[in-house]
Amino acid sequence: MSMLWLPPTHEQKLIEDRLAQNAELEAQVERYDFLETWNAELKRIDDRLIMVQAKEGTTHPALRPGRFYVLLVDAGVPTAIFPPDGSGYQEPSSQVYEDIRRWDGWSNRSQKQREKRMKELEDAQAYRRRRETEDKFEHAKDVIHQMQNPWVSFSRDHKWTNSTKGRRAKRAA
Repeated sequence: MSMLWLPPTHEQKLIEDRLAQNAELEAQVERYDFLETWNAELKRIDDRLIMVQAKEGTTHPALRPGRFYVLLVDAGVPTAIFPPDGSGYQEPSSQVYEDIRRWDGWSNRSQKQREKRMKELEDAQAYRRRRETEDKFEHAKDVIHQMQNPWVSFSRDHKWTNSTKGRRAKRAA
């Protein structure tokens, strides 16, 4: 039952749609005996996790044919597919466990990693803001210095157009 109140007809339709989606997904994957060792390990992490392989002729948009996926099957909600980007695993490996730990938003390890990333982002933003402030200060200092110490280059490398023979003199005439 959803936390949002829905009229009984809509709620029943929503439940039927979820069941249809889950059944469609189950039709697109295969469970093999050799995956039972993986499933036993996954059940130790969460009893709702199972490993499956996408069928060769799969048409499901979140699955690639022949790839391995971990499904989170929970009653009343759509089945979650891991990895969420749909890339799947070519062969099951210990990377599966690392990914599941990373996706687990409740674990202390995941929270610490997320906090570390957020701290790094905040530090990078603070550094960028500090550099922008320093750059603005340096620019203002240069402008003030130029206003207080005007100079004219007498080098022949640069054409000086503010003279009696230059463009401005011709406009005034």
